[in-house]
Amino acid sequence: MNENLINLCHEFKVKRAIFCLSTCVFPAEAALPLKESSIHLGPPHPSNEGYAMAKRMLECLVRFHREAYNSDFVCIVPTNLYGPHDNFNLKEAHVMPALIHKTYLAKKEGSNMTVAGTGKPLRQFLYAPDAGRIILELLKRKDRIPFPSVILCGDEEDPNSEVSIDDIAKQVKHAMGFKGELVHDTSKADGIYRKTASNKLLRWFLGKEFKYTPLATGIKTTVDWFVDNYNSSNIRK
Repeated sequence: MNENLINLCHEFKVKRAIFCLSTCVFPAEAALPLKESSIHLGPPHPSNEGYAMAKRMLECLVRFHREAYNSDFVCIVPTNLYGPHDNFNLKEAHVMPALIHKTYLAKKEGSNMTVAGTGKPLRQFLYAPDAGRIILELLKRKDRIPFPSVILCGDEEDPNSEVSIDDIAKQVKHAMGFKGELVHDTSKADGIYRKTASNKLLRWFLGKEFKYTPLATGIKTTVDWFVDNYNSSNIRK
């Protein structure tokens, strides 16, 4: 699929193409913070090796086409995205939408809310509309994009840019107005404890004037949207 997409972009002379990777492409033992140059420096985590290797090959294809044809293709590597219109299905959802849906149900049922794992792992989150604004900046650039891949993450200068799963659960609880208890199911795996990504290349590209949405604001907006749309066809649950 990767090769077909790249070849068709080349065949139809697509001026600029943006392809999406995931932070799972990085080696499980990569030095932190993760940088664009460390993608291929070791094997990925065994829990998502197949997906990670497929995405790594996409990065290779983009880089090879840039070198061979001077094409303006680029890969973006977003950290955990969240926001309205996310996938809130509890069998498929990632961290933030899963916590929001579970908290909503616990509040509705008057029960405790269970958090999978210890809650100690640290993660970076990026509000989806912020990611959209970054993609637009890439698309609007007049000159050729000067790098084959770039990590999309929050502002490293913000002390809240990397937070624990437990802290996220508490912020969701507050935004939801949930008064019950958060209970940790320590029989569930935590996954990688930390995979901090660097936004230095992104910050250089965007400039200091780009402002990220504060985490608390993004969570509150997402929670409110979820509650308002819970019984509508707008939501995937």
